[in-house]
Amino acid sequence: MHPAPSPLWFRSATFVFAVIEHNGEIRSIVPENLTGGTIGTFLSSHVEPSVTLYTDELNTYRKPGGHFAVHKAVNHHRGEHARKQDGRLAISHQHD
Repeated sequence: MHPAPSPLWFRSATFVFAVIEHNGEIRSIVPENLTGGTIGTFLSSHVEPSVTLYTDELNTYRKPGGHFAVHKAVNHHRGEHARKQDGRLAISHQHD
């Protein structure tokens, strides 16, 4: 069975993936493709597995997110783009 085709905006979009460290340092990439493998490789190179990882609800983050102490996601489909949780502001931004 083949996966459903991506919406047109998804196929033509340019994605930027970034992580922000507690000290404010930002590491980012423009991935050639948006797969769990690509994102997982980037995360394992730049993020300690003991952290809480915050992403959005995109399925691509599920498998790589499982390699971290905690994985939490904001839900863009419900209009959620940020959440204050455990005294921290968790943000995952999607630009339309």
